[in-house]
Amino acid sequence: MKKSEIMNKIEKEFGKKFRKLSADEVQELDTGWIFEILPTIREFYGGYHPTGKNAGKKKQRYEDYLYMYYVLHPNHEWDERHDQSIFADAIKYAENA
Repeated sequence: MKKSEIMNKIEKEFGKKFRKLSADEVQELDTGWIFEILPTIREFYGGYHPTGKNAGKKKQRYEDYLYMYYVLHPNHEWDERHDQSIFADAIKYAENA
């Protein structure tokens, strides 16, 4: 799958699912993301550390991709050994801002 296909696919799927969620469901997902998943990604997995002029924007897009993935798969058990393709897709997404 090409980089642009990866981006279009997740954005499209995310949009469809997100529009169907209630405010309470969004709040629950956001709470899990902010207090559980994102800190784990940043601390345990090391996150993503781009450099250069757009480093902040790229890091945000990386986390945006992972958030979209999380919304689409809220029960996903994050495991660095098995999630390398997810992190690689997140980097592709970030780099193609």
